[in-house]
Amino acid sequence: MSAVLFLLAFVSILTIVALGGMFSEKSGTVALSLEGCMTFGAFNAGMVMYVLPNTVPAGISALIVILVAIVSAGLYSLLLAVACVTFKANQTLVGTALNILATALAVVLIKQITKTEALPVGNSRLSFMRFYEIFNVNFFGMQGVRFNWLIIIALVLVPIIYVIIYKTRFGLRLSSCGENPSSADSLGINVNKTRYIGIIISGALAGFGGLFLITMNSEWEFANGAT
Repeated sequence: MSAVLFLLAFVSILTIVALGGMFSEKSGTVALSLEGCMTFGAFNAGMVMYVLPNTVPAGISALIVILVAIVSAGLYSLLLAVACVTFKANQTLVGTALNILATALAVVLIKQITKTEALPVGNSRLSFMRFYEIFNVNFFGMQGVRFNWLIIIALVLVPIIYVIIYKTRFGLRLSSCGENPSSADSLGINVNKTRYIGIIISGALAGFGGLFLITMNSEWEFANGAT
């Protein structure tokens, strides 16, 4: 059962990242930098967990870590937006370069700051709780079937993002900017601004997924003073 739950958790992470990639793709920019955004968001979240003092309440620490992962990855995706939207650079080359840059940057900074090759997140007071212990329910007569937060988050995000992209004004404008930017511009839509927003949302969700990726094999204790 644990193997199945871990598989579902990893699938949920990829689902969250893929949902984010839809915003970039709909804007007309190939979402090749998602891996780099995941890495950058996870790295910054790990660094925050590493440097946060024990005096910070665990709940606040958790919120800070999540926000740092989302915001930092969103900002990192701006590199793709500037290069591809503003300067019309080759999307494949820029996306690949950003993936390589994020990984190299994370490795170099971790070695420089911690003097080791890995970030000792597990030693932080803020440790991530085992997601498969969150929900224990009876499912179609099977006892002890356990769900986790990642599965719930992914299932909730699917209809929400579907509605945003296909049923809202922003989503329709985003699609029009990707499919026919000249027509969108003639209707008064700021094509570059809309594309920027789509790419930033894509990077932010990728960073959110990257945060969960580094927490799969550790624990997150919300109780104050937990170690």
